[in-house]
Amino acid sequence: LPLPTALQLLAGQAPRAAMRTIIAGIIEDISAGNPLSTALARYPGAFSTTYCQVIKAHEQAGNLATGLKQMVAYMEKQAAARRRITRALLYPGVVLLLAAGVVLLLVTVALPPLVSLFTSLGAELPATTRLLIGATAFIGSYKLPLLGGLGGLAAGAAYYARLPAARPSRDRLLLKL
Repeated sequence: LPLPTALQLLAGQAPRAAMRTIIAGIIEDISAGNPLSTALARYPGAFSTTYCQVIKAHEQAGNLATGLKQMVAYMEKQAAARRRITRALLYPGVVLLLAAGVVLLLVTVALPPLVSLFTSLGAELPATTRLLIGATAFIGSYKLPLLGGLGGLAAGAAYYARLPAARPSRDRLLLKL
């Protein structure tokens, strides 16, 4: 199939309107005489620089079909790796979430009755027990501000992780995980 016809068929199968718009723009560029790599480069959010450069090299060599097949294979491998990483991080995430839930349950439900028991006995408690009782009282007194602070911290971390300047540190952290 000629490239514009293939792209029109692809646009008809695209599930999202944004993708159909991108494909329509690529068809316009190709119909105006621009190379495919130039048309793709106009949409950096959809096509990476690497993708555009590979397509450009194969266009210049005269074997665009080979370049497209190589990019499909590369993207499938990348998607498979992403799925494997997601599956690998799922179990530790669930365990961490459950552990936090258990600690929260112990601090808010199980520990307060024990605190009243310890104080009624009047015995001198070890420093670690006094520290735990103090932490429980603090959490009990400031539940909402602490939850708001944790939510704000999580939102700030998520915003920072999306910044281009944070990419090296984020990638290092993900590799260590």
